[in-house]
Amino acid sequence: MPTLTRPRNDPRQYDDLTDEWWPPRGAFAALQWLAVARARLVPPPAGAAPVLLDLACGGGLLAPHVPGYRHVGLDMGERTLHVAREHGVTVLRGDVVRLPFRNDCADVVVAGEILEHVKDVEGVVAEAARVLR
Repeated sequence: MPTLTRPRNDPRQYDDLTDEWWPPRGAFAALQWLAVARARLVPPPAGAAPVLLDLACGGGLLAPHVPGYRHVGLDMGERTLHVAREHGVTVLRGDVVRLPFRNDCADVVVAGEILEHVKDVEGVVAEAARVLR
């Protein structure tokens, strides 16, 4: 397992571990099975061009498990977003505290493995609710 050089809970650490997102025995192996479990909670896509907004999408681990959605991923990590894009996610670099999306733009909002990294949990939840149709 790679050695982290950043402080614990620093979201930039995920950019340092870009090669670990998808290997079955990589540092994020547990997140892979969590993505499968989380996807079971996502309702089937409905309507024309349904949008799933994945906050702090990381390497896009949810992507293969939510077919039928336009999967839009937001993350702070530039290298991490490159990995997500390679797995079919439409990516945007940004901060979950101030979502760069209009009101009511997403059919589903996923915020997995992110709330422990933010200081203003209520604000992030309010932003997620704002963009949810």
